[in-house]
Amino acid sequence: ICATLLFFPFLVQATSCSENGYTVVFINGVSNTKQQAESNKVALSNALKSTYNNEKITYKLGYNQTHLAVVGDLIETILPVFDQYDLDTILMQMHTDVTTRKVLLVGHSQGSMYANKIYEYLTKHGMPAEDVAVYAVATPDSYVAGNGTYINYEFDTVIYDVLIKQGIHPLKANATLTDFFNSPDNSATSGQGHS
Repeated sequence: ICATLLFFPFLVQATSCSENGYTVVFINGVSNTKQQAESNKVALSNALKSTYNNEKITYKLGYNQTHLAVVGDLIETILPVFDQYDLDTILMQMHTDVTTRKVLLVGHSQGSMYANKIYEYLTKHGMPAEDVAVYAVATPDSYVAGNGTYINYEFDTVIYDVLIKQGIHPLKANATLTDFFNSPDNSATSGQGHS
């Protein structure tokens, strides 16, 4: 498997990543079951194409498990020093799933924080920066690794009400009310605009 050398630099592996194709890894946020995260990955694949530049896109899940009825995940968001276990778990999942050189990490909410860390890990361990990118959705983080792109809704009650009160400074909103009404997440819920 091509990713072995990237994820486990101490192992010698003769195989290399395929030059053809792309892998999109979706990393979910807190409070998602594996089935919900898998459904979100499928929705992402349905919203995007199955090919790009005449090359196949493969969609994979980097499952971010919920801990202690979300309390553990909120602690990880506020104090990221506690997130190494989940980061290692997601990297282990990717180890067997990623077989292309070109990788897009799509993180939702806390998953975008892991996408940043995975980008940094991969590029630090030999993956060329031009082969990996990050797209963050509803990110509580203050940056997107590799100068990636993000979308944060201006009235996201999770990001701009709850987290700011906790002293977290997310990226500024770049999606408006018009974008909200044109999206599938336009219901008035406790996490309005966050999905």
